[in-house]
Amino acid sequence: MKKCILLIFFLGILALRVSAAPYFYDEEPTSEPRFGNLLDCYVTVESTGAALDMDSVRYRVSNSGNTLLDFSPWRTDWVFISSSSHKARLRASIPNAANDTFLIGVDNYIEWQVFDTDAPPKGSSAGVYRIRILQNTPPEIKIVQPRDIAALSPRVEVEILDYSLAIDTYSITIDIKNASGSSVYTKSGADAALLYSPESEKIICNIPASVINVEEKYDLYVSLSDYGYIPSDTKSVSETVSFSVAAGGIADFIAYPNPFDSRTGESVVRFVLEEEAAVTINIYETSGSLAERLLSNDLRSEGLHEVRWDGKGFAGGYLANGVYYCEIIAEGASEYRNYTVIAVQSK
Repeated sequence: MKKCILLIFFLGILALRVSAAPYFYDEEPTSEPRFGNLLDCYVTVESTGAALDMDSVRYRVSNSGNTLLDFSPWRTDWVFISSSSHKARLRASIPNAANDTFLIGVDNYIEWQVFDTDAPPKGSSAGVYRIRILQNTPPEIKIVQPRDIAALSPRVEVEILDYSLAIDTYSITIDIKNASGSSVYTKSGADAALLYSPESEKIICNIPASVINVEEKYDLYVSLSDYGYIPSDTKSVSETVSFSVAAGGIADFIAYPNPFDSRTGESVVRFVLEEEAAVTINIYETSGSLAERLLSNDLRSEGLHEVRWDGKGFAGGYLANGVYYCEIIAEGASEYRNYTVIAVQSK
């Protein structure tokens, strides 16, 4: 009798497991704030009992609250990412076929529901997931070079600071105009997209010497856009700098960042040589005293070079806040000198 009772109890537990309602987990995105309302919502549904009735899976969304009346009608335009008889990973893209959208700067919600194949079916709701959309922040363009003075074959280097959404690389335009306003070099669309590296977040290209003349002034224009949540929310930015080609052997002599905090970073002294030369770089105080020497008759080849300064002087300690003069001397077929200013602002 006791064995019979135990058997009945065991079968009862088994029946409960078989008829257990499916459940949801691993939802994406989480409730943490995120950028962009063009997004894919993911969730995993699993049943430990009967097989899932995937024809009964549905979802609904809201951008006006999380009560029943705030939600759109149930939708079934989700897609499988992976699936088996008892488990599936699902995706719903917003906006969807019914043009349901998530709004910027408010709490949006998505809710999933599914039934298994039991008769009567067991239903399960995922609960309401909050999705917070933040305002898109425009990207920033920083033209590192050329600036002011450039080589006869200037190297264009542009840093892209992207604070939210991805850059639309096909929107990149690079245009160099001469003093009369005529374009002498232009890249856009697919050609410009090839110049952008998502790893370094930089645009880099070399301008042929045939389009640039010595001692003439040019304007470099760079523009691009990001991927907006919707077309009206796309952010477009641009930057323009002027430069001219030096007749001497030193070109594009700059220091960046400038000013810089010597306690947390370094200043990069960048220069371009028109020919191989022995290079000396000195740092002077405003009084004219030599504070540091970064290079001393160091043989450098034609082209682009960088030297870093940590803000320290000959004695090994950090120099005081202030303005310092950076001198470069290049001795090749002739001797050339150039100067720039570096400001130290340690906090």
